[in-house]
Amino acid sequence: MIKLKENKGAITLFVLVSMLFFVLFLTGMYMIMSNKEIANSAETLRIKEIYEKDLNRLDDVYETITH
Repeated sequence: MIKLKENKGAITLFVLVSMLFFVLFLTGMYMIMSNKEIANSAETLRIKEIYEKDLNRLDDVYETITH
């Protein structure tokens, strides 16, 4: 039978490494979601600006959308 008192360092190391990977995974997911939110907000703002343009100048609106 394995004696736990002799393996305290190994168990502590395993827990610390596991927690480190867990924190890194959560941080990575947060960064990915944050970047998606920023891109989504920028696209929404661009769409809003396009729709607020004067409809009498449709050529300018078309040029803005295509470029």
